[in-house]
Amino acid sequence: MSLRIGLDLDNTIISYDRAFVVSGKERGLIPHDFSGNKQQVRDYIRALPGRDGEREWQKLQGYVYGKGIMHAEIFAGVSAFLKQANEAGATLHIVSHKTQFGHYDPDKIDLREAARKFLSANGVFAALPENNVYFCTTREEKITKITELDCEIFVDDLEEVLDDPTFPTGTRKLLFSPLAKSAHGFELCRDWEGVMGAVFPDALLSPENVAKQLLEKQPQSVALAGGGGNSRIYRVEAEGKTYALKMYPKAGSDTRDRLGVEKKTLQLFEKHGVGNVPRWLGERPGYALLSWAEGSLAIAHTPENIDQAADFIGEVKRLSSLAETQDFSPASEACISGEEILRQIERRLTRLREVAPSEPALQLFLSTQFLPALKNATAAAKTTYGAHGIGFDAPLEKGLCLIPADFGFHNALQGPKTLTFIDFEYFGWDDPAKLVADFLLHPAMKLSADDAACFRARMLDLFADDPHFSLRLKALTPLFALRWALILLNEFLPERWSGRAFARGESEWAAAKERQLAKADAMVKNSMREKSDA
Repeated sequence: MSLRIGLDLDNTIISYDRAFVVSGKERGLIPHDFSGNKQQVRDYIRALPGRDGEREWQKLQGYVYGKGIMHAEIFAGVSAFLKQANEAGATLHIVSHKTQFGHYDPDKIDLREAARKFLSANGVFAALPENNVYFCTTREEKITKITELDCEIFVDDLEEVLDDPTFPTGTRKLLFSPLAKSAHGFELCRDWEGVMGAVFPDALLSPENVAKQLLEKQPQSVALAGGGGNSRIYRVEAEGKTYALKMYPKAGSDTRDRLGVEKKTLQLFEKHGVGNVPRWLGERPGYALLSWAEGSLAIAHTPENIDQAADFIGEVKRLSSLAETQDFSPASEACISGEEILRQIERRLTRLREVAPSEPALQLFLSTQFLPALKNATAAAKTTYGAHGIGFDAPLEKGLCLIPADFGFHNALQGPKTLTFIDFEYFGWDDPAKLVADFLLHPAMKLSADDAACFRARMLDLFADDPHFSLRLKALTPLFALRWALILLNEFLPERWSGRAFARGESEWAAAKERQLAKADAMVKNSMREKSDA
Protein backbone atom coordinates (compact mmCIF):
# COMPACT_ATOMS: atom_id res chain seq x y z
CA MET A 1 0.00 0.00 0.00
CA SER A 2 1.40 3.39 -0.99
CA LEU A 3 2.30 6.09 1.51
CA ARG A 4 -0.55 8.62 1.86
CA ILE A 5 0.67 12.20 2.31
CA GLY A 6 -1.56 15.20 2.99
CA LEU A 7 -0.42 18.77 2.37
CA ASP A 8 -1.85 22.11 3.43
CA LEU A 9 -1.92 24.79 0.72
CA ASP A 10 -1.67 28.41 1.84
CA ASN A 11 1.69 29.33 3.42
CA THR A 12 2.76 25.69 3.10
CA ILE A 13 2.85 25.06 -0.65
CA ILE A 14 2.11 28.64 -1.73
CA SER A 15 4.28 31.47 -0.37
CA TYR A 16 2.44 34.80 -0.30
CA ASP A 17 5.29 36.96 0.99
CA ARG A 18 6.03 38.51 -2.39
CA ALA A 19 2.32 38.85 -3.24
CA PHE A 20 1.56 40.83 -0.09
CA VAL A 21 4.53 43.15 -0.60
CA VAL A 22 3.72 43.81 -4.28
CA SER A 23 -0.02 44.24 -3.66
CA GLY A 24 0.51 46.37 -0.55
CA LYS A 25 2.67 48.77 -2.54
CA GLU A 26 0.16 48.87 -5.41
CA ARG A 27 -2.55 49.94 -2.95
CA GLY A 28 -0.37 52.49 -1.20
CA LEU A 29 -0.50 50.66 2.12
CA ILE A 30 3.24 50.23 2.50
CA PRO A 31 6.12 52.39 1.22
CA HIS A 32 7.80 51.56 -2.08
CA ASP A 33 11.10 50.79 -0.35
CA PHE A 34 9.44 48.33 2.05
CA SER A 35 10.85 44.80 2.22
CA GLY A 36 9.63 42.00 4.43
CA ASN A 37 7.39 38.97 4.70
CA LYS A 38 3.63 38.56 5.02
CA GLN A 39 3.66 38.97 8.79
CA GLN A 40 5.69 42.18 8.60
CA VAL A 41 3.29 43.59 5.99
CA ARG A 42 0.36 42.73 8.28
CA ASP A 43 1.96 44.37 11.31
CA TYR A 44 2.77 47.52 9.33
CA ILE A 45 -0.77 47.90 7.92
CA ARG A 46 -2.48 47.19 11.23
CA ALA A 47 -0.46 50.02 12.80
CA LEU A 48 -1.35 52.60 10.11
CA PRO A 49 -2.27 55.87 11.85
CA GLY A 50 -5.73 57.31 11.23
CA ARG A 51 -7.00 54.22 9.39
CA ASP A 52 -8.77 51.01 10.27
CA GLY A 53 -5.63 48.91 9.86
CA GLU A 54 -7.35 45.61 10.55
CA ARG A 55 -9.98 46.25 7.90
CA GLU A 56 -7.32 47.33 5.37
CA TRP A 57 -5.41 44.14 6.09
CA GLN A 58 -8.53 41.99 5.58
CA LYS A 59 -9.25 43.72 2.29
CA LEU A 60 -5.65 43.14 1.15
CA GLN A 61 -5.95 39.47 2.06
CA GLY A 62 -9.12 39.15 -0.01
CA TYR A 63 -7.30 40.61 -2.99
CA VAL A 64 -4.05 38.63 -2.63
CA TYR A 65 -5.80 35.26 -2.32
CA GLY A 66 -7.90 36.10 -5.39
CA LYS A 67 -6.70 38.40 -8.18
CA GLY A 68 -3.35 39.04 -6.51
CA ILE A 69 -2.40 35.36 -6.34
CA MET A 70 -0.52 35.92 -9.61
CA HIS A 71 2.23 37.53 -7.51
CA ALA A 72 2.54 34.52 -5.19
CA GLU A 73 5.22 31.81 -5.49
CA ILE A 74 5.64 28.12 -4.88
CA PHE A 75 7.97 27.53 -1.93
CA ALA A 76 11.46 26.41 -2.95
CA GLY A 77 11.72 22.63 -2.75
CA VAL A 78 8.02 21.84 -3.25
CA SER A 79 8.50 20.63 -6.82
CA ALA A 80 11.41 18.38 -5.81
CA PHE A 81 9.32 16.92 -2.98
CA LEU A 82 6.34 16.21 -5.25
CA LYS A 83 8.60 14.55 -7.80
CA GLN A 84 10.23 12.39 -5.14
CA ALA A 85 6.82 11.44 -3.73
CA ASN A 86 5.74 10.31 -7.18
CA GLU A 87 8.93 8.30 -7.68
CA ALA A 88 8.32 6.66 -4.30
CA GLY A 89 4.76 5.73 -5.33
CA ALA A 90 3.14 7.90 -2.66
CA THR A 91 -0.43 9.19 -2.91
CA LEU A 92 -0.65 12.96 -2.49
CA HIS A 93 -3.58 15.08 -1.34
CA ILE A 94 -3.95 18.81 -0.75
CA VAL A 95 -6.43 19.67 1.99
CA SER A 96 -6.96 23.41 2.44
CA HIS A 97 -9.07 25.52 4.80
CA LYS A 98 -10.20 28.10 2.24
CA THR A 99 -13.56 29.81 1.87
CA GLN A 100 -14.92 30.26 -1.63
CA PHE A 101 -15.06 34.07 -1.48
CA GLY A 102 -13.11 36.69 0.48
CA HIS A 103 -14.95 38.72 3.13
CA TYR A 104 -13.74 42.09 1.82
CA ASP A 105 -13.45 41.37 -1.90
CA PRO A 106 -15.88 43.57 -3.89
CA ASP A 107 -15.11 41.58 -7.05
CA LYS A 108 -16.20 38.31 -5.42
CA ILE A 109 -13.36 36.33 -6.99
CA ASP A 110 -13.68 32.58 -6.44
CA LEU A 111 -10.63 31.98 -4.21
CA ARG A 112 -10.69 28.24 -4.72
CA GLU A 113 -10.74 28.54 -8.49
CA ALA A 114 -7.93 31.11 -8.32
CA ALA A 115 -5.86 28.66 -6.26
CA ARG A 116 -6.52 25.84 -8.76
CA LYS A 117 -5.39 28.05 -11.65
CA PHE A 118 -2.26 28.99 -9.73
CA LEU A 119 -1.42 25.34 -8.99
CA SER A 120 -1.96 24.43 -12.63
CA ALA A 121 0.19 27.30 -13.89
CA ASN A 122 2.99 26.26 -11.52
CA GLY A 123 3.02 22.61 -12.62
CA VAL A 124 1.65 21.11 -9.41
CA PHE A 125 -1.00 19.10 -11.24
CA ALA A 126 1.72 17.33 -13.20
CA ALA A 127 2.60 15.56 -9.94
CA LEU A 128 -0.74 15.55 -8.15
CA PRO A 129 -4.19 14.90 -9.70
CA GLU A 130 -6.46 17.95 -9.60
CA ASN A 131 -9.25 15.92 -8.05
CA ASN A 132 -6.94 15.22 -5.09
CA VAL A 133 -7.33 18.86 -4.01
CA TYR A 134 -9.95 19.50 -1.32
CA PHE A 135 -11.16 22.87 -0.07
CA CYS A 136 -12.88 23.06 3.29
CA THR A 137 -14.95 25.88 4.76
CA THR A 138 -13.97 25.29 8.38
CA ARG A 139 -11.04 23.82 10.31
CA GLU A 140 -13.31 21.06 11.59
CA GLU A 141 -14.23 20.11 8.01
CA LYS A 142 -10.53 20.09 7.08
CA ILE A 143 -9.59 17.73 9.93
CA THR A 144 -12.50 15.46 9.06
CA LYS A 145 -11.26 15.25 5.46
CA ILE A 146 -7.71 14.41 6.64
CA THR A 147 -9.20 11.61 8.72
CA GLU A 148 -11.31 10.32 5.80
CA LEU A 149 -8.29 10.26 3.50
CA ASP A 150 -6.40 8.25 6.15
CA CYS A 151 -3.29 10.42 5.69
CA GLU A 152 -0.23 8.84 7.27
CA ILE A 153 1.62 12.20 7.14
CA PHE A 154 0.23 15.72 7.10
CA VAL A 155 2.22 18.92 6.53
CA ASP A 156 0.72 22.20 7.75
CA ASP A 157 1.97 25.66 8.74
CA LEU A 158 -0.60 26.09 11.54
CA GLU A 159 0.07 24.59 14.97
CA GLU A 160 -3.62 24.91 15.86
CA VAL A 161 -4.52 22.45 13.11
CA LEU A 162 -1.96 19.82 14.09
CA ASP A 163 -2.67 20.40 17.80
CA ASP A 164 -6.45 20.15 17.49
CA PRO A 165 -7.85 17.43 19.83
CA THR A 166 -9.79 15.93 16.91
CA PHE A 167 -6.73 15.62 14.63
CA PRO A 168 -6.25 11.90 13.81
CA THR A 169 -3.86 10.35 16.33
CA GLY A 170 -2.33 7.94 13.81
CA THR A 171 -1.20 10.72 11.45
CA ARG A 172 2.38 11.92 11.65
CA LYS A 173 2.41 15.72 12.14
CA LEU A 174 4.95 17.90 10.31
CA LEU A 175 4.86 21.62 11.11
CA PHE A 176 6.14 23.71 8.20
CA SER A 177 7.43 26.93 9.75
CA PRO A 178 10.57 28.84 8.69
CA LEU A 179 10.31 31.08 11.77
CA ALA A 180 9.24 28.75 14.59
CA LYS A 181 11.87 28.23 17.30
CA SER A 182 10.50 24.90 18.51
CA ALA A 183 7.61 22.49 18.08
CA HIS A 184 5.75 20.60 20.77
CA GLY A 185 4.08 17.34 19.87
CA PHE A 186 5.05 17.39 16.19
CA GLU A 187 8.09 17.59 13.93
CA LEU A 188 9.39 21.01 12.89
CA CYS A 189 10.47 21.54 9.27
CA ARG A 190 11.87 24.98 8.49
CA ASP A 191 11.83 24.49 4.72
CA TRP A 192 10.90 21.89 2.13
CA GLU A 193 14.35 20.39 2.30
CA GLY A 194 13.45 19.63 5.91
CA VAL A 195 10.17 18.07 4.79
CA MET A 196 12.06 15.98 2.25
CA GLY A 197 14.49 14.85 4.91
CA ALA A 198 11.68 13.91 7.29
CA VAL A 199 9.66 11.94 4.72
CA PHE A 200 12.32 10.66 2.29
CA PRO A 201 15.67 10.83 4.14
CA ASP A 202 17.52 8.53 1.74
CA ALA A 203 16.48 10.52 -1.32
CA LEU A 204 17.55 13.78 0.27
CA LEU A 205 21.03 12.52 0.97
CA SER A 206 21.76 10.78 -2.32
CA PRO A 207 24.57 12.43 -4.34
CA GLU A 208 22.24 12.87 -7.31
CA ASN A 209 19.59 14.64 -5.27
CA VAL A 210 22.09 16.82 -3.41
CA ALA A 211 23.78 17.86 -6.67
CA LYS A 212 20.40 18.83 -8.12
CA GLN A 213 19.53 20.89 -5.04
CA LEU A 214 22.86 22.69 -4.95
CA LEU A 215 22.93 23.45 -8.67
CA GLU A 216 19.18 24.14 -8.81
CA LYS A 217 19.07 22.18 -12.06
CA GLN A 218 19.20 18.57 -13.15
CA PRO A 219 22.80 17.40 -13.67
CA GLN A 220 23.58 15.29 -16.73
CA SER A 221 25.72 12.90 -14.69
CA VAL A 222 26.95 12.28 -11.16
CA ALA A 223 29.75 9.72 -11.01
CA LEU A 224 32.11 8.61 -8.26
CA ALA A 225 35.52 10.05 -9.08
CA GLY A 226 37.59 9.07 -6.09
CA GLY A 227 37.91 8.89 -2.35
CA GLY A 228 39.42 6.79 0.35
CA GLY A 229 38.42 5.67 3.79
CA ASN A 230 37.06 9.08 4.61
CA SER A 231 35.51 11.42 2.04
CA ARG A 232 34.20 10.60 -1.44
CA ILE A 233 34.37 12.84 -4.49
CA TYR A 234 31.72 12.78 -7.23
CA ARG A 235 32.23 14.36 -10.64
CA VAL A 236 29.10 16.31 -11.57
CA GLU A 237 28.37 17.42 -15.13
CA ALA A 238 25.69 20.06 -15.70
CA GLU A 239 25.09 22.30 -18.72
CA GLY A 240 28.63 21.98 -20.00
CA LYS A 241 30.29 22.64 -16.64
CA THR A 242 32.04 20.26 -14.25
CA TYR A 243 31.82 20.38 -10.47
CA ALA A 244 33.12 18.33 -7.56
CA LEU A 245 30.60 17.07 -5.02
CA LYS A 246 32.36 16.03 -1.81
CA MET A 247 30.62 13.67 0.58
CA TYR A 248 32.00 13.80 4.12
CA PRO A 249 32.02 10.72 6.35
CA LYS A 250 29.29 10.31 8.93
CA ALA A 251 30.38 11.48 12.34
CA GLY A 252 30.48 8.20 14.27
CA SER A 253 33.05 8.57 17.02
CA ASP A 254 34.73 11.42 15.11
CA THR A 255 32.85 14.56 16.14
CA ARG A 256 35.00 17.05 14.21
CA ASP A 257 33.08 19.41 11.93
CA ARG A 258 35.07 18.56 8.81
CA LEU A 259 32.68 20.29 6.44
CA GLY A 260 32.56 23.46 8.54
CA VAL A 261 36.34 23.66 8.79
CA GLU A 262 36.87 23.15 5.08
CA LYS A 263 34.19 25.72 4.19
CA LYS A 264 35.69 28.35 6.46
CA THR A 265 39.18 27.65 5.12
CA LEU A 266 38.33 27.74 1.41
CA GLN A 267 36.26 30.89 1.84
CA LEU A 268 39.23 32.50 3.62
CA PHE A 269 41.52 31.50 0.74
CA GLU A 270 39.16 32.93 -1.87
CA LYS A 271 38.70 36.20 0.02
CA HIS A 272 42.46 36.76 0.21
CA GLY A 273 43.42 35.58 -3.26
CA VAL A 274 45.07 32.28 -2.39
CA GLY A 275 45.17 30.24 -5.58
CA ASN A 276 45.73 26.58 -6.36
CA VAL A 277 42.72 25.45 -4.28
CA PRO A 278 39.09 24.56 -5.09
CA ARG A 279 36.39 27.19 -4.64
CA TRP A 280 33.51 26.61 -2.23
CA LEU A 281 30.18 26.80 -4.09
CA GLY A 282 27.63 25.56 -1.58
CA GLU A 283 26.75 22.85 0.90
CA ARG A 284 24.07 20.53 2.21
CA PRO A 285 24.28 18.34 5.33
CA GLY A 286 27.24 16.01 4.74
CA TYR A 287 28.04 17.41 1.25
CA ALA A 288 29.95 20.30 -0.32
CA LEU A 289 29.87 21.54 -3.90
CA LEU A 290 33.31 22.64 -5.09
CA SER A 291 34.87 23.82 -8.30
CA TRP A 292 36.36 20.94 -10.27
CA ALA A 293 40.15 20.61 -10.54
CA GLU A 294 41.38 18.52 -13.43
CA GLY A 295 44.38 16.28 -12.81
CA SER A 296 45.69 13.21 -11.03
CA LEU A 297 47.34 12.88 -7.64
CA ALA A 298 50.81 14.41 -7.78
CA ILE A 299 52.64 11.41 -6.37
CA ALA A 300 55.16 11.52 -9.23
CA HIS A 301 56.19 15.04 -8.23
CA THR A 302 58.87 17.31 -9.60
CA PRO A 303 61.23 19.92 -8.06
CA GLU A 304 58.74 22.52 -9.30
CA ASN A 305 56.08 20.86 -7.14
CA ILE A 306 58.31 21.24 -4.09
CA ASP A 307 58.53 24.97 -4.78
CA GLN A 308 54.77 25.24 -5.27
CA ALA A 309 54.14 23.44 -1.98
CA ALA A 310 56.55 25.76 -0.18
CA ASP A 311 54.99 28.82 -1.81
CA PHE A 312 51.55 27.66 -0.69
CA ILE A 313 52.70 27.32 2.93
CA GLY A 314 54.05 30.84 2.62
CA GLU A 315 50.60 32.07 1.57
CA VAL A 316 48.99 30.33 4.54
CA LYS A 317 51.57 31.82 6.91
CA ARG A 318 50.68 35.27 5.57
CA LEU A 319 47.05 34.72 6.56
CA SER A 320 48.05 33.76 10.09
CA SER A 321 48.72 37.39 10.96
CA LEU A 322 45.21 38.55 10.03
CA ALA A 323 42.82 39.43 12.86
CA GLU A 324 39.98 37.48 11.23
CA THR A 325 41.89 34.20 11.42
CA GLN A 326 42.37 34.28 15.17
CA ASP A 327 39.08 32.46 15.75
CA PHE A 328 40.20 29.36 13.82
CA SER A 329 40.39 26.27 16.01
CA PRO A 330 43.50 24.12 16.52
CA ALA A 331 44.38 21.85 13.61
CA SER A 332 43.44 18.20 13.88
CA GLU A 333 45.73 16.45 16.39
CA ALA A 334 47.69 19.65 16.93
CA CYS A 335 51.00 19.23 18.75
CA ILE A 336 51.81 22.55 20.39
CA SER A 337 54.25 21.07 22.92
CA GLY A 338 56.68 18.19 23.09
CA GLU A 339 54.58 16.62 25.82
CA GLU A 340 51.51 16.62 23.58
CA ILE A 341 53.36 14.51 21.01
CA LEU A 342 54.14 11.98 23.72
CA ARG A 343 50.48 11.95 24.82
CA GLN A 344 49.35 11.19 21.28
CA ILE A 345 51.95 8.45 20.95
CA GLU A 346 50.87 6.95 24.28
CA ARG A 347 47.18 6.93 23.26
CA ARG A 348 47.94 5.04 20.07
CA LEU A 349 50.40 2.75 21.82
CA THR A 350 47.87 1.83 24.52
CA ARG A 351 45.34 0.66 21.92
CA LEU A 352 47.94 -1.40 20.06
CA ARG A 353 49.10 -3.01 23.31
CA GLU A 354 45.54 -4.23 23.86
CA VAL A 355 45.66 -6.32 20.69
CA ALA A 356 49.38 -7.19 20.82
CA PRO A 357 49.01 -10.38 22.98
CA SER A 358 47.23 -12.06 20.07
CA GLU A 359 49.71 -10.66 17.51
CA PRO A 360 53.20 -12.08 18.25
CA ALA A 361 54.95 -10.11 15.48
CA LEU A 362 53.43 -6.84 16.70
CA GLN A 363 54.28 -7.67 20.31
CA LEU A 364 57.90 -8.35 19.40
CA PHE A 365 58.18 -5.15 17.32
CA LEU A 366 56.79 -2.94 20.06
CA SER A 367 58.95 -4.37 22.82
CA THR A 368 62.26 -4.75 21.01
CA GLN A 369 62.23 -1.87 18.51
CA PHE A 370 59.57 0.74 19.10
CA LEU A 371 59.84 1.24 22.86
CA PRO A 372 63.66 1.55 22.92
CA ALA A 373 63.51 4.02 20.03
CA LEU A 374 60.81 6.01 21.83
CA LYS A 375 62.85 6.12 25.03
CA ASN A 376 65.94 7.38 23.21
CA ALA A 377 64.08 9.94 21.06
CA THR A 378 62.23 11.32 24.10
CA ALA A 379 65.42 11.69 26.14
CA ALA A 380 67.23 13.40 23.27
CA ALA A 381 64.38 15.85 22.63
CA LYS A 382 64.05 16.78 26.30
CA THR A 383 67.81 17.27 26.57
CA THR A 384 67.78 19.62 23.55
CA TYR A 385 64.86 21.60 24.93
CA GLY A 386 66.51 21.88 28.34
CA ALA A 387 69.83 23.01 26.89
CA HIS A 388 68.06 25.97 25.27
CA GLY A 389 65.87 26.82 28.25
CA ILE A 390 62.62 25.69 26.60
CA GLY A 391 59.95 23.86 28.56
CA PHE A 392 59.19 20.51 26.92
CA ASP A 393 55.64 20.58 28.29
CA ALA A 394 55.08 24.33 27.77
CA PRO A 395 52.46 25.10 25.05
CA LEU A 396 53.88 26.97 22.09
CA GLU A 397 52.55 30.52 21.79
CA LYS A 398 54.56 32.88 19.58
CA GLY A 399 55.49 30.29 16.96
CA LEU A 400 51.93 29.08 16.24
CA CYS A 401 50.77 29.24 12.63
CA LEU A 402 47.76 28.22 10.59
CA ILE A 403 48.59 24.97 8.85
CA PRO A 404 46.82 22.66 6.38
CA ALA A 405 47.17 19.46 8.40
CA ASP A 406 47.70 16.29 6.34
CA PHE A 407 49.44 18.44 3.74
CA GLY A 408 51.38 16.81 0.95
CA PHE A 409 51.33 15.58 -2.62
CA HIS A 410 48.89 12.85 -1.62
CA ASN A 411 46.41 15.74 -1.29
CA ALA A 412 47.38 17.62 -4.44
CA LEU A 413 46.26 17.29 -8.05
CA GLN A 414 48.76 17.72 -10.87
CA GLY A 415 47.38 20.00 -13.57
CA PRO A 416 49.05 20.92 -16.87
CA LYS A 417 51.19 23.59 -15.20
CA THR A 418 50.33 23.93 -11.54
CA LEU A 419 49.17 21.92 -8.55
CA THR A 420 45.76 22.22 -6.94
CA PHE A 421 45.88 21.52 -3.20
CA ILE A 422 42.81 19.77 -1.78
CA ASP A 423 41.37 18.52 1.51
CA PHE A 424 41.36 21.16 4.22
CA GLU A 425 39.14 19.34 6.73
CA TYR A 426 41.86 19.45 9.40
CA PHE A 427 43.06 23.05 8.88
CA GLY A 428 43.86 25.15 11.96
CA TRP A 429 46.49 26.41 14.38
CA ASP A 430 49.54 24.27 15.14
CA ASP A 431 53.31 24.25 15.40
CA PRO A 432 54.62 24.55 11.82
CA ALA A 433 57.38 22.13 12.83
CA LYS A 434 54.74 19.40 12.83
CA LEU A 435 53.61 20.43 9.33
CA VAL A 436 57.15 20.20 8.00
CA ALA A 437 57.92 16.92 9.77
CA ASP A 438 54.70 15.33 8.49
CA PHE A 439 55.41 16.52 4.95
CA LEU A 440 58.86 14.93 5.07
CA LEU A 441 57.73 11.72 6.78
CA HIS A 442 54.34 10.96 5.24
CA PRO A 443 54.45 7.38 3.88
CA ALA A 444 52.66 8.41 0.67
CA MET A 445 55.15 11.15 -0.20
CA LYS A 446 58.25 9.16 -1.26
CA LEU A 447 60.50 12.22 -1.33
CA SER A 448 64.03 11.94 -2.65
CA ALA A 449 66.86 13.17 -0.46
CA ASP A 450 67.24 16.25 -2.67
CA ASP A 451 63.50 17.03 -2.55
CA ALA A 452 63.42 16.66 1.23
CA ALA A 453 66.47 18.89 1.62
CA CYS A 454 64.98 21.53 -0.68
CA PHE A 455 61.67 21.65 1.19
CA ARG A 456 63.37 21.71 4.57
CA ALA A 457 65.58 24.61 3.44
CA ARG A 458 62.58 26.57 2.15
CA MET A 459 60.74 26.07 5.45
CA LEU A 460 63.76 27.06 7.55
CA ASP A 461 63.92 30.28 5.56
CA LEU A 462 60.13 30.87 5.76
CA PHE A 463 60.00 30.46 9.53
CA ALA A 464 63.32 32.15 10.26
CA ASP A 465 61.44 34.77 12.30
CA ASP A 466 60.80 32.04 14.90
CA PRO A 467 64.15 31.64 16.78
CA HIS A 468 63.32 28.12 17.98
CA PHE A 469 61.72 26.71 14.82
CA SER A 470 64.86 24.94 13.59
CA LEU A 471 65.53 23.54 17.05
CA ARG A 472 61.99 22.16 17.44
CA LEU A 473 62.05 20.61 13.97
CA LYS A 474 65.31 18.74 14.66
CA ALA A 475 64.37 17.68 18.17
CA LEU A 476 60.80 16.57 17.44
CA THR A 477 61.05 14.97 13.99
CA PRO A 478 62.16 11.58 15.46
CA LEU A 479 59.08 11.62 17.70
CA PHE A 480 56.84 12.48 14.76
CA ALA A 481 58.38 9.55 12.88
CA LEU A 482 57.49 7.23 15.77
CA ARG A 483 53.97 8.61 15.78
CA TRP A 484 53.74 7.77 12.08
CA ALA A 485 54.94 4.25 12.82
CA LEU A 486 51.95 3.73 15.12
CA ILE A 487 49.57 5.19 12.53
CA LEU A 488 50.87 2.62 10.04
CA LEU A 489 50.00 -0.12 12.53
CA ASN A 490 46.31 0.81 12.58
CA GLU A 491 45.73 -2.21 10.35
CA PHE A 492 46.16 -4.36 13.46
CA LEU A 493 43.07 -2.84 15.07
CA PRO A 494 39.99 -5.04 14.58
CA GLU A 495 37.67 -2.03 14.30
CA ARG A 496 39.54 -0.95 11.17
CA TRP A 497 38.95 -4.33 9.57
CA SER A 498 35.52 -5.27 10.93
CA GLY A 499 33.96 -4.94 7.48
CA ARG A 500 36.96 -5.44 5.24
CA ALA A 501 38.11 -8.70 6.83
CA PHE A 502 34.69 -10.22 6.27
CA ALA A 503 34.52 -9.07 2.67
CA ARG A 504 38.09 -9.85 1.66
CA GLY A 505 39.04 -12.70 3.94
CA GLU A 506 41.39 -13.20 6.83
CA SER A 507 44.33 -13.97 4.51
CA GLU A 508 44.29 -10.45 3.08
CA TRP A 509 44.13 -8.95 6.55
CA ALA A 510 47.19 -11.00 7.53
CA ALA A 511 49.03 -9.78 4.43
CA ALA A 512 48.08 -6.17 5.16
CA LYS A 513 49.36 -6.43 8.73
CA GLU A 514 52.64 -7.86 7.48
CA ARG A 515 53.05 -5.02 4.98
CA GLN A 516 52.28 -2.33 7.53
CA LEU A 517 54.61 -3.84 10.10
CA ALA A 518 57.45 -3.66 7.57
CA LYS A 519 56.61 0.01 6.89
CA ALA A 520 56.48 0.77 10.61
CA ASP A 521 59.87 -0.90 11.05
CA ALA A 522 61.32 1.33 8.31
CA MET A 523 59.76 4.40 9.97
CA VAL A 524 61.37 3.53 13.32
CA LYS A 525 64.74 3.18 11.62
CA ASN A 526 64.07 6.53 9.96
CA SER A 527 63.45 8.07 13.38
CA MET A 528 66.86 6.87 14.51
CA ARG A 529 68.48 8.44 11.43
CA GLU A 530 66.65 11.71 12.10
CA LYS A 531 68.00 11.66 15.67
CA SER A 532 71.55 11.10 14.51
CA ASP A 533 71.20 13.87 11.88
CA ALA A 534 70.05 16.27 14.59
